[in-house]
Amino acid sequence: MEYSGGVPFRKEITNNYSAQESRVLQEHSDPPDITDETKLFILPVDPHRIFAYWTVMISDMEKILNRPRRKYGELSAIARFYDITGIEFNGNNAVCSFDLDVDLPAGKCYVPVRNSGRKYIADLGFINEYGIFYPLCRSNTTETPCDIVPDTSPETHASSAHRQDLSGLIDRGFMPGISSGADSRQ
Repeated sequence: MEYSGGVPFRKEITNNYSAQESRVLQEHSDPPDITDETKLFILPVDPHRIFAYWTVMISDMEKILNRPRRKYGELSAIARFYDITGIEFNGNNAVCSFDLDVDLPAGKCYVPVRNSGRKYIADLGFINEYGIFYPLCRSNTTETPCDIVPDTSPETHASSAHRQDLSGLIDRGFMPGISSGADSRQ
């Protein structure tokens, strides 16, 4: 595929996607019109995956790609993801970060993340063979859902008064109607 000013978001949904992935694609099948500028959007799919989609303007790519090679060496397209959970992100203080090789013409990818319930932001750009990163754009922030949803139904939680009663009985080493198996006649 050739660059013709941008890589538009593709609306195709195939049978190769899981039901959850298809749902995310369908919900975002009409994303904001980003074909006239370089943009990156990230969306949570499930606790351990993010969906990223982007457009890259040829003029923005040329600003980096047309610089003298001796300065930059070989360049690879990447998305750099930052875990910004619980912090005011200033661009340099992420909890952690990781790089993912991307296929710029594809315009989208699924991103595996290690921990659930985390807040992320990403940069799309190029990295050279020396590890120097040249960003093209920054994404929105997104948060993945937690793996485990606490069960707050009343049937699963004893009242605090009832727990104290049980706690007192357990501390004294017995509960009515329950035998420890020890013979008290010794």
